[in-house]
Formats: sequence, C-alpha cells, structure tokens
Amino acid sequence: MTSFHAAPKGVADINERQVITPEQVDLAEKLKNEANVFFKERKYDDAIRLYTEAIELNPSVPAYYCNRAL
Repeated sequence: MTSFHAAPKGVADINERQVITPEQVDLAEKLKNEANVFFKERKYDDAIRLYTEAIELNPSVPAYYCNRAL
C-alpha cells in the first residue's frame, strides 16, 4: 500500500527541514544584495542567477523568490 504522506522518489519531502548555517544565511544575503545591484543595472540574467543561488543556500526567505520572480 502506498502512503499518501510520502514524497515520490526524486521529489523533495516538504516535511524535511534543511539545516541552514549562519554562514549560509550571511552568504545568501550577500548574494541577494549583489543580485539587487544587477537588477537595478538591468542585468536580469545575472540577477536571476544570484537570487537562485541565494534560494539554494537559504530557501526559507520569501523575498528571494519574490525578487527572482520580478
């Protein structure tokens, strides 16, 4: 019998929490700030790349997703 609460193979389980170090938090913020500069300079590909890196380091910050979506 298949459990409805288990994530399919290859899919992230939203119930698992990623341990984020203070260093990752700091680096993610630095990347976001650099991405903001690129965005203001209309270098959108570079901004998206850095926002994505920030998300990978600290996926718990909604602003990174919002900024990347713009």
